[in-house]
Amino acid sequence: MDYEELYHEAMQSDLQTRTIIGITKKAVLVQMEDAETENHVNRATLAANVLSNPVYYARHFSFGIVQHPNYGAEQNNPQNSDTALDSVIAYLWDAFAGTLQNDL
Repeated sequence: MDYEELYHEAMQSDLQTRTIIGITKKAVLVQMEDAETENHVNRATLAANVLSNPVYYARHFSFGIVQHPNYGAEQNNPQNSDTALDSVIAYLWDAFAGTLQNDL
């Protein structure tokens, strides 16, 4: 997909809705993680922000989701779509929290 197609894909209401659910789920899990988890303070801060305004953060996460290599794989396997989306969100969580280690 070119940039314009990625933009339109990211703004689709279905993806936005699924992203809201996915990031909210992840935020709750992060809030419950051990405080000794690497970079927990940044991860927990992002979680608190997501829980206070999931619609705002879903829009931002969706741009990362459509660019992730697993997003295309998810579209081709609807049985695993929620699981694949959760995986992409987990990966992006660290990027948004400032902990990504050049893995992309």
